[in-house]
Amino acid sequence: MVGWCVVLLGILSGMVVIAVLGGTFVGVHAWLAIFAATVMGGVPIATSLIAIRNPRKASRIDLWVAPVMLLFVPVWFSFWAVGGLLAAGTLFFGALVIPGFFWLLTSRHNWPLLVERRAHPGRFPLTVVLGSGVFCVSVLIGRLSSLFLPWWAPVGDCGGRPLLTEQGVPANIDFTAKVVFVGPLSFHGFSLWSVARVDERFAGVASWVPNLIFLRGHFRQADRFERYFVEGRRSDGAITRFLPIIEPVDCGRTAHIADAAVAIRALHNGSAVQFLQGTFSLITDVGSLPATVLRTFSQEGISGIANPGKAFRATDVIYDSSLPSRRLIFGGCSGDRCFVHYEQGGIGLSDVLALFSLTSDGKAQVIWQGYCPGAANTTDDLRGWLRNGRCSQSIDVALDNPKPDGKYDIQKCTPKVMSRAEHGESPQFHFRKGEKYLHSPVVACEILESGEIAHAFLKRSSGVADLDNYAVRWVQQLRYNKRPGCGVVESEVDVNIDFN
Repeated sequence: MVGWCVVLLGILSGMVVIAVLGGTFVGVHAWLAIFAATVMGGVPIATSLIAIRNPRKASRIDLWVAPVMLLFVPVWFSFWAVGGLLAAGTLFFGALVIPGFFWLLTSRHNWPLLVERRAHPGRFPLTVVLGSGVFCVSVLIGRLSSLFLPWWAPVGDCGGRPLLTEQGVPANIDFTAKVVFVGPLSFHGFSLWSVARVDERFAGVASWVPNLIFLRGHFRQADRFERYFVEGRRSDGAITRFLPIIEPVDCGRTAHIADAAVAIRALHNGSAVQFLQGTFSLITDVGSLPATVLRTFSQEGISGIANPGKAFRATDVIYDSSLPSRRLIFGGCSGDRCFVHYEQGGIGLSDVLALFSLTSDGKAQVIWQGYCPGAANTTDDLRGWLRNGRCSQSIDVALDNPKPDGKYDIQKCTPKVMSRAEHGESPQFHFRKGEKYLHSPVVACEILESGEIAHAFLKRSSGVADLDNYAVRWVQQLRYNKRPGCGVVESEVDVNIDFN
């Protein structure tokens, strides 16, 4: 009975070592981590199975391998992380030394074997087959158990880290996915892993069949079938690095898809950030813009854009039809690349950024165009806004009429709110470190002829991220009256939030 307990101890010890070393970051080179996980986890399991038929051989292996682990002591103390390598190494040393002396003692005192040897000429020993099966199953369970190891988010202020590098490349793995399975609850009412199907890839996600991955994090059963935006990294565990497992990153932007509009917008801005790399010649006079770019702003023979500080139609009320509806803030050109940052008049004043590629046939092709939260002072401001998702690409309005048809009927074409989102419970707002409520958020949007809201984005922040996300979602769910033939209306909504 004692012998079987020691066998079980060795197998369980090996499984724990595989789980800890195979599933956590150990801070050493990959080949060393793989070797350590294989040897340190596999040897206790193997010697425990060998001891069933040959305790003397098991004791020799245990006692010869155990001293080798002393060579890893400097590595343990230099790269100790999450208690992983040091704890696993200590456990491994004990899992070999204690069983090793036990099997040595039983062999010297001629204790009966746990399973007697029986001669079966010409037949492959059944115990070898069963032992190999138990070994493989134990290793597999150890690997899967790494998914149940807890992790803790960093303590401190996580605000301000952009999703994109200065070159416009995502800093981590980014994608959207739908959770299809949530693991057992094992940590303070949460599951530490789930299975998700990847929907949209932004960067760094390999194609696994059938597009399923393991997500590490904190999940509840209610998260099943919900869609999420995920910012993560491949697992650095010695064994889990070979599996489709995505670990959370410190201060990551992983969130429900409804709260990830800014993050997704920033990733869509990657091409615009790359476009603005390098040095641009600053342009503050409309006449200095390339003629091909300037022609894109012309409207019915009127100069389509005014110089900085000059008069233009800043509102939807037209006092002088000879004035353009846009005014230059500044622009820039670098080779065959140009950008124009300008004010756009109408129902609600907007600040727009347009990127142009000058083609060899003398045309200016619009590469990217979107709204920004204000008038930038420098090109670096524009790059920063794009990287943080504060500038958002314009929707394609080809599916809805962007201009009124014929004479504008005020009675017919004035937008009227027909329905608002109803919330059964009061929303919960979390104030992160350093956040302070400044004023009500303002959301800019476009009201289509169908009455639906398009291109809703935050125009003025309240100072609290949760409030801003709530305001954008609330505006997106507004529905206006249908206005066929009236065109798209640009609007701004000041969202007042009652904290009582």
